[in-house]
Amino acid sequence: MINESKKGVNAYSNLLGITVYDWPTGVTIKDCNVYSNTYQGIILGWTTGGVVSNCKAWSNGAEGIKLEASSYSTVEDCVSTSNGQGIGISVWGFNTIRNCRVSNNLGSGFYISSAYSNTIEKCVSSSNGYGIALSGGFWYIVSQDNVITENVVSKNGVGIGLYAPSEYCKDNSIYHNNIVKNTQQAYDEALNTAWDNGYPSGGNYWSDYVGVDLYSGPDQNILGPDGIGDTPYNIPGTAGSQDRYPFMMMWGWKGV
Repeated sequence: MINESKKGVNAYSNLLGITVYDWPTGVTIKDCNVYSNTYQGIILGWTTGGVVSNCKAWSNGAEGIKLEASSYSTVEDCVSTSNGQGIGISVWGFNTIRNCRVSNNLGSGFYISSAYSNTIEKCVSSSNGYGIALSGGFWYIVSQDNVITENVVSKNGVGIGLYAPSEYCKDNSIYHNNIVKNTQQAYDEALNTAWDNGYPSGGNYWSDYVGVDLYSGPDQNILGPDGIGDTPYNIPGTAGSQDRYPFMMMWGWKGV
């Protein structure tokens, strides 16, 4: 199934489920079920302006859904469970994953690999090996200027992890996420990761944060609470990163 829009297709027990490749523009894959394929359930490769919407992917050997060397494309309102990987973006940029749910995938629920200026927002990632993972270096491409925001990341092996030599993974922003009860909440070996959006916008909610909220202000030194912890949350990993403004409650930024 190559280079044309698809709606309401069931693709199963193939090497690849639904495949779109070689520079098509504006292809839409909608309301499809892809399962038990040897490799990807849905793959958009070298596409521009593609949309994968309201699809379900399960029990595929590789990614349930993958954007590969694609740009200005969107995956939205999809569910990807029990695959090798949930939903991934590899090489290229300016793509969005929105309102998707991934769970019980062997590797990453969501990943961005050697890609830039992508957004993962308003998604749920639970019970995967990695909730959300970023890495770089393939084809010497840097993963940078990606935004991870408004997600719930829970009960994964690692919640959110950035893995790459720092020159290949840098300047990514991770804020306004609920990071809850992962075996390891986060890991960062990238360069210049922003784990908050400044004050008063704030950072993330961490279920294991043990700080208190007695003060407010950019330096958290003005008497009176503001819903943000008074001390930073330290991110494990070689980067030495911090969320400077961790929230005391889930969705705490909605009250800011």
